[in-house]
Amino acid sequence: MPPAWRSFLLSLLALLPVAMLVFLWDCSFFVAWNGQAVSVAPTRSEAPASYVVRIREGEGRDVRTVNWDAAVVQQLSLPVDSVEMAPIDIPETSPETEKDRFGLSYRVQIGQGTEQARWIDVPTTSPRSVGIAALVFLLLVAVRNMVVSGSPIALVPVNAKNSTAAPPSSSGNPSPPPKAGGSRKGPPPGKRRKGRGRR
Repeated sequence: MPPAWRSFLLSLLALLPVAMLVFLWDCSFFVAWNGQAVSVAPTRSEAPASYVVRIREGEGRDVRTVNWDAAVVQQLSLPVDSVEMAPIDIPETSPETEKDRFGLSYRVQIGQGTEQARWIDVPTTSPRSVGIAALVFLLLVAVRNMVVSGSPIALVPVNAKNSTAAPPSSSGNPSPPPKAGGSRKGPPPGKRRKGRGRR
């Protein structure tokens, strides 16, 4: 394997854990909560793909904000509130929710306060998380190539590619390659013999 490809593959192996950490961070892998979902933040779109949900933990009014899929939020009937705080009076129908640290799913209760109340497991992974991780990975690869070769798409420096080319002659054209075997010298010229001239 050429050294340039070996170095490139080793760089990919070193950058892959970084992309994995970005993926896990966007999926709330390192986050845990246990409380009640009390409200959602306003959205600009009439049919958003996800909502920012506020979760109250404890007895205070501080909240944790998380992104939940629209299909889940539409089953909860949460009020829309622009204030980044929990309301003073929490309705009994506010759904309970919990998530363990180092997990890729959370639980939320649907139908809180009714006979049809049930818990569902919702994964935190999404195509958005995969896309963000892939974008970060490609950007890191481009930065690596810029440092090594001076181009985001080149693996070998341009100077290294041209180092094997013949140097140009004084006229500007590349010098012709030397002939195989080198030049051979002919036999030395014979000495002129001295003789007597005719009388």
